[in-house]
Amino acid sequence: MWQQQLALLYKSQYRKIIAVLVKLFGVHNIQLAEDVAQDAFNKALLKWPNEMPDNPCAWLLTVAKNQAYDVLRKQQTHDQYSMQTIAWQASNTPLARSLDDAFAESQIQDDQLRLIFCVCQCDINIENRIGFALNVLCGLSSAAIARALLLKEETVKKRLYRTKKRLAQSQFELPENHKLNASLEAVHTILYLLFNEGYLSSSEREPFNEMLCADAIGMTKLLLLNDDTFNGETLALLALMQFHFARFNARKDSQGKVVSLDLQQRSLWCKSLIGEGQELLALSLAYQPKMLGRFLIEAQIAQLHCMTADFKHTPWSMIIRLYSMLYQVTGSAHALLNKAIALGYAGQCGEAIGSLENLTNNSEFQQSHALDATLAHLYALKGDRNMALIHAELAKKRGGTILEHQIIRQQLQRLLDGLH
Repeated sequence: MWQQQLALLYKSQYRKIIAVLVKLFGVHNIQLAEDVAQDAFNKALLKWPNEMPDNPCAWLLTVAKNQAYDVLRKQQTHDQYSMQTIAWQASNTPLARSLDDAFAESQIQDDQLRLIFCVCQCDINIENRIGFALNVLCGLSSAAIARALLLKEETVKKRLYRTKKRLAQSQFELPENHKLNASLEAVHTILYLLFNEGYLSSSEREPFNEMLCADAIGMTKLLLLNDDTFNGETLALLALMQFHFARFNARKDSQGKVVSLDLQQRSLWCKSLIGEGQELLALSLAYQPKMLGRFLIEAQIAQLHCMTADFKHTPWSMIIRLYSMLYQVTGSAHALLNKAIALGYAGQCGEAIGSLENLTNNSEFQQSHALDATLAHLYALKGDRNMALIHAELAKKRGGTILEHQIIRQQLQRLLDGLH
């Protein structure tokens, strides 16, 4: 019992604790902050089997605060901490009182927001940012990140080390007004990628990670609690996440195998989350009526799927138009792949396949199996078994996980057998 509760608390409290510690120690001492945070949870591992606290959250925060007190008191002449901590020391404010203020719940919320922006800085390589976000914001170890991103653990460790060095000069503050929009766009992207890593996990052992999805949703909600980061696209991003998360329980069968959208039992979709998504999307449209952002369009597509009684009656013509708009906004060829799938289900397989001919040399697909997997799907919809299997084999050679290719094969077989 206590192990399960500690695991849940680690996911919900780690980011709070690390945010306060980074504020106290400074971004350049982020490794020290991680060590102190981890030590608090290690103490829980030792203490809780014998005596479970009445308020576990408060217990963890108190332990972390006491650890921070010891570090700052013992090492104040050896390390330079954050400007705020230096100011406390100079003002002769009692350290214990300063830490009580720092660990106040109202302050922790703001600190988490600052930490999110700090981690999602625009000048850090995207592949480094996603791993770093998984580490600092979600508390994943280098081994867990390696499994999630299909990387060697040593590669992850090197990337984390380089990223932490790169961030050493960063300020633990929200960006200035003239930089906020660009920074917020980067934050949106990272939170979207974190959600997708939970929803469409690259890990073969754990194809779904509900906690990562919940983490991304929680951090997006934090953005909406601050006037400076509240905007229509943030609302749309949260709406998109809620629509997808509503379908989470229907995405696997009793054996834990992936269930594709066309076979999902829609009665398992969470109606309350779909309702929340609709409200958020309506707010987004009302807040910035002329906005045409990526997440607004994607949320509208997700809403159409959620509001359709069964797969057969999906409004493909509307989805096709929305994917055309998404391509105009993003310029991403992946929008064209999704549009082609929609065309195929709308009975226009020939047009869909023809629309992808110009993408064979697209740089987005040189190291990706996505184009061939899409063509395999379309040829299967068309009833061309030979071409479907040829592209499925090409997709397998170009990349993707064993699990992804198992799903592709199963779906192709079902389409070719006329069961869709």
